[in-house]
Amino acid sequence: MIMGRSRNIVSALFVTLFLGVAGIADADTQNVSVTATVPTVTPPGPNLPIVQLSGIAAPGATVTVARDGTLVATLTAGAGADYSVILGSEPVGQHEYLMSASDGNGGLLGSQTLALNLQSGSTTIVSGIFLGPSIRVNKSSVQLGDPITLSGQTAPGSDVTITVTSTQTQDFTVSATSDGTWTRVVNTQSVGTGQHSAKARAITSDNTISAFSPSVGFMVNPFDPATGKFPSAITPD
Repeated sequence: MIMGRSRNIVSALFVTLFLGVAGIADADTQNVSVTATVPTVTPPGPNLPIVQLSGIAAPGATVTVARDGTLVATLTAGAGADYSVILGSEPVGQHEYLMSASDGNGGLLGSQTLALNLQSGSTTIVSGIFLGPSIRVNKSSVQLGDPITLSGQTAPGSDVTITVTSTQTQDFTVSATSDGTWTRVVNTQSVGTGQHSAKARAITSDNTISAFSPSVGFMVNPFDPATGKFPSAITPD
């Protein structure tokens, strides 16, 4: 009987203490703000290949890189005509990279194509990719004996060789200026009549040779008495 009453007293004390603590908590409630920084964890994935491409174009030229026909990079060549690009997440396998560029006047430089077999985790470095000069012609048709002007842009100070082809092939040379521009006036009597094509390539002082430029065409027409010109009076180059 006494033991039963003791249990009731203890229970009553426990309930009183519990309610008392709860009452204290209700009377003095505080809001606590907790900030946690959870780092972002990137799940492990394939170690994709890296490709680094560098070379020479023309000062300020816009250089583009296409992989398998898809544009993957666009960059601008420096004042010295140099360019460099790093492609950090290339797909594994055999791929074709087309390097092309245009000068400040929109003239196309000679492109270069690279075939690369990329392995997982590999770094492929290709340097010395010298894109061909840009080239333009001032007239599409002239009379025999009239001058034709070929011009373009390439690496500053490089030596440019212009190859004119029809029934025969002739080379004409000129040096690029400090801004990479070059101009060569050709006496058409030296190349003769007919349809001609011209292309150019450059070589730097350290003997780095460029790709060929795109080709341009021009027609040299036979002497027409109506013009009043006598090509025999013109001194060939």
